[in-house]
Amino acid sequence: MGFIPHHGFVQQPILGETAHVRGIAEYKELYRLSTEDAEGFWSEQARRYLAWEREWDFVLQYSSDEAIIEWFGGGLINASVNCLDRHAEQRGDTIAFHWEGDDPGETKSITYAELLESVTRLAGFLKHRGVEKGDTVFIYGASCIEVPTAMLACARIGAVHCIVSPAYSAAVLAERMKRCKAKALIAGDGYYHCGEAIPLGDKLDQAIGLYPGLIAVILISRLGGASVQPHRNACVW
Repeated sequence: MGFIPHHGFVQQPILGETAHVRGIAEYKELYRLSTEDAEGFWSEQARRYLAWEREWDFVLQYSSDEAIIEWFGGGLINASVNCLDRHAEQRGDTIAFHWEGDDPGETKSITYAELLESVTRLAGFLKHRGVEKGDTVFIYGASCIEVPTAMLACARIGAVHCIVSPAYSAAVLAERMKRCKAKALIAGDGYYHCGEAIPLGDKLDQAIGLYPGLIAVILISRLGGASVQPHRNACVW
């Protein structure tokens, strides 16, 4: 049985104006289609709501014996493009997301158009520095609005991003980068926690020294210029 939303929620006037599913009757019909013809239903949804670089060869294949399930096999899609480009074209001035800092008074908002520009620039920079599809990019200690930009930039060029908490030591960061054969590191010079500024310069210096395999280091100036030793491939964001 499908989920039945509370009648008070369904009857809100604004729901019919903004929702993709406008009422319980339409929801039940969609649910019926999804159970009676799952492949046909999800094929239609995929075409309607996603932008594909190459359409799939099949919608669904599965093996209960081997516990293997594969959806949209052979299809090619870029997550960054789907998160940004198609929205920026239609609603570029709409806010993509709001960011709240450690201090309740520190807030920022970014539109789809602004986010697309930032992501495209960072993606281009990473490629210029030699980061390629399949490479790993580490994001460390940066609790700031630039983090989603970095994640989407990696997705845009096919790189894998790995976020590491600033609570981990330099040795742990270096070991993880070594195991993943990381090519780039995007890191904050520090972060704020409960009103306290916590610099990361020493940790970054040590980690970079322990792992010499980086071809690019991007430092996010979160604390406004905390001391970090210059790296041969470093730049400040």
